[in-house]
Amino acid sequence: MNATAGGPLDGPTWGKNCQFQLTLFGPTRVFLFLEARNVKTDMRDVEGLQTEPDYPTLGFYVCQGLGDHVLLGPDEKPKVLYTCHAKRGDGVYLELGTLQPEPLKYVVIPFTATPNVEHSYALTLYTDLECDFVKIDPNKNLAPCVQCTDPRSFARVAKKLAALESKYATLMRKEARLKAANKFGLPRGGMPDQPAIAYAQPPAAAPYAYAPPPPPPPLAAPQYAYAPPPPQQQQQQQPPAPPPGGGGGSDTAVDRMFKAADVDGDGYVSMQDMENFRRYYQEVDTDADGKISADEIKRATTAMNAKGAEQQAAFDARNAALQGEIAAGAADLSRLLEAVRRAQEAKSAGAPPTSARGRKKR
Repeated sequence: MNATAGGPLDGPTWGKNCQFQLTLFGPTRVFLFLEARNVKTDMRDVEGLQTEPDYPTLGFYVCQGLGDHVLLGPDEKPKVLYTCHAKRGDGVYLELGTLQPEPLKYVVIPFTATPNVEHSYALTLYTDLECDFVKIDPNKNLAPCVQCTDPRSFARVAKKLAALESKYATLMRKEARLKAANKFGLPRGGMPDQPAIAYAQPPAAAPYAYAPPPPPPPLAAPQYAYAPPPPQQQQQQQPPAPPPGGGGGSDTAVDRMFKAADVDGDGYVSMQDMENFRRYYQEVDTDADGKISADEIKRATTAMNAKGAEQQAAFDARNAALQGEIAAGAADLSRLLEAVRRAQEAKSAGAPPTSARGRKKR
């Protein structure tokens, strides 16, 4: 198997890395996750002191493409649009923001920090709209020809021939099963628009003599129509939609952080979800492993209780101040009402007599 770990772009062998093209059909937000697979995380059977799992150092580039299924490089370095720098751990991720459709495609190039260090990984893409995210196959750009010395054309012809041979083998197996069940050949009702054909039954055989049945009348070259087997569906790894609830035990730190950030459970992480995740979840998950342990919950609870006690004390002080202001205002209002009452009494005592209609006499 050819090596596919060429290292970062600043090295001479970066063209060995696998390349994946992204085709967008409308403006959409894009999230890319690169997860390491088959990493031994249970280190209890390792002798000596407890060691950290042997995580690889992974990263990826998002580059400007050159067309449909066109590999970038290796002679000329591509135009890099986004870079997720290599990081040691079980995965890295990058939010690309809102991307517009690009006729020349986007190309994603995952890499390891050190060339020729092979490691299995999963590259997952999340978008708001449907898109096409496949591995670049340069054989799809070869023009059909009758005589060609390009070895890639021979490889494509051999691949197509192997597919046809596989379909023919499947057809022959079905034909053998039909023959074994005596269901292969002309149907009992005859061909369409033709009279039914009755086959003569062989006579009863003598004790030690057998008379073969007479041959059936010749038929006019019937045309047998064989239904080709259904084409084998290519198994392409599609991005798993994030489940609205909790995941299984095989979730990685990236999966767990994505589910924690998706607070509304719609399968997408909005800017508000990311802000809430940064403000609340990451403050509790101090070791950034995607899990909140009992110690982290205890520390977060203690901090929240202390902060709540401070807020309650500030609220009580403010409440007491407001109550004092209300009491002082009530006393001032009582004194004001008393002064108004006394003024009205004094005015009533020294007022001149009035008429029956309440007007003053002139």
